[in-house]
Amino acid sequence: MERQESTSQGVWSEAPEWADDKTVPECAACNKSFTITRRRHHCRGCGGVFCDDCSTKRKELPEGFKLKGKQRVCDNCFFALVQAEVANNPDEHPPKPDFAVVRTNLLEELKKFIAETAQASWTRTASNKVATIYTKKMPGSALVCVKSEALSPTPLQKTWAAYNNKDLWKNWQPDMKECRTIEQLSVDGDGFSEEVLYVMMNVPVVDNRDSVVYSAAFDGNLMGADAKNSRSIMSKSVTHPMCPRITGTVRAELNFCLTTFTEEEIDGQKHTRITSILHTDPKGLIPPFVVNQGLARGCDQIRDMVKFIASLP
Repeated sequence: MERQESTSQGVWSEAPEWADDKTVPECAACNKSFTITRRRHHCRGCGGVFCDDCSTKRKELPEGFKLKGKQRVCDNCFFALVQAEVANNPDEHPPKPDFAVVRTNLLEELKKFIAETAQASWTRTASNKVATIYTKKMPGSALVCVKSEALSPTPLQKTWAAYNNKDLWKNWQPDMKECRTIEQLSVDGDGFSEEVLYVMMNVPVVDNRDSVVYSAAFDGNLMGADAKNSRSIMSKSVTHPMCPRITGTVRAELNFCLTTFTEEEIDGQKHTRITSILHTDPKGLIPPFVVNQGLARGCDQIRDMVKFIASLP
């Protein structure tokens, strides 16, 4: 029997029939094959078979399931259950932020930061043949701000389309366990395309980190380059009723991020210059110096991203 699916309209009122795990060779979410170390787990919500990484969340199920306490569920079932809870009891969950205010404040913060930050204040920290990482101390924070620069041998349209396809991120973000759109906000008259994302990252040794992020894409460039041939994405952490804190996972804080894609012509070929500034706090017990020292990994991820996008047809 095929596993039941959760939908945006709600969840099931009674327990489904479990899939026969002997006939399921791979995880229903990540498609990785099961092995001696990657074991099978049934989602109590839909009955599907998942690996441990794709079924770490726990949630109480409807009364008709006749299961007491929090149960192992897959990611889709978890968010479907949360959505049903929010719809039935909205006063018991934090309200959504005013996204117009979030956008205005983030724009002002980024413009101020860029205006007050001289190029000489950045320290070159790491580089490879594709990307360069710079860092800058931030007032009142033990964590540095990171700036990355890379040149992709692909035109803007191709680079932008690939970067905005979240299903492709796993090709250069191997530690990303989950990235899903929680709410797609409408495109307004100013040309901003906004959404709320939930992101979970695998962190070795310590607890995983997750974050709830407001993201806005728009034409233009806040960094002063050719606005006509540029597109940008800005983002920061927000709260959202659909994203409660998860036991065993630390909620990280993205203070701000701005990534700009600008098309340039070099030797008759269109390239895209990718520039990003990022200030984030993983929270928890990770010492700041460990976080700062680990930033060089971002250089390799940018290189992998550029190479992957260039390999696309």
